[in-house]
Amino acid sequence: MKFKMFSTAVAIVFATIGTGCVSGLNPVAGASSPGIAIVEPGSGASLAQWQNWANQVNAITSSINWSNLAANSGCTVLKESMVPTNDAASGIPTGVTLNDVSLELHCTPPASSQNSTASSLSPDYANCPVLQYWNGAAITNGYDCVGAYSVGSQGYDGAAYTYETTGSVTGHEELGALSSGCASQGTPVANEATVTLNNGDVGEVVHPTNVSDDWTATWWKGTSSPYTKWGTVCGTY
Repeated sequence: MKFKMFSTAVAIVFATIGTGCVSGLNPVAGASSPGIAIVEPGSGASLAQWQNWANQVNAITSSINWSNLAANSGCTVLKESMVPTNDAASGIPTGVTLNDVSLELHCTPPASSQNSTASSLSPDYANCPVLQYWNGAAITNGYDCVGAYSVGSQGYDGAAYTYETTGSVTGHEELGALSSGCASQGTPVANEATVTLNNGDVGEVVHPTNVSDDWTATWWKGTSSPYTKWGTVCGTY
């Protein structure tokens, strides 16, 4: 299935503490669109064909100026890294590597969202950096969101958690996939590198995808398993 760039988004909250739920549009300026559409291999394709496709997708991912996208969302990149992954949840063969983007950001809350009702904390960031179309909600000590971004024919889904209180927290953000509906925790697709967040910092992971699905964003506190789940949100893209 092709990525649905302009599909209707629905947000459902599974958070233990968060009670608010918002959805929004966060337009950002993207990298230049590739001139040729990258077509995902079909049934019967060889492993070499799959990896050639993945190499082209990875080249697009590497060409995107994530710092510029973050700046358009009122954020500064503190750390950026590529995290190799195998997206078996989306039907990509084992051994084929796609690069996810792991981001640690610091954000300034937009004036329009400070002290809003999206979060019980103040200031309220109510933001989903980098992503164009997104859903989010207040969860434990902050704001979690899931959303989509596109460069030409290539789609990306991502998840981001903003820490909104004093002190700090160490953990990671996870993007999960559901085949349909938002009734459960998604199958893990991408995890950001472990980060330590202070007030106004964001942990985010962005994953290249060409499938339309229901996606979940989850913040996990801790440095090793068993982690503590602070909350999950869901959106359809």
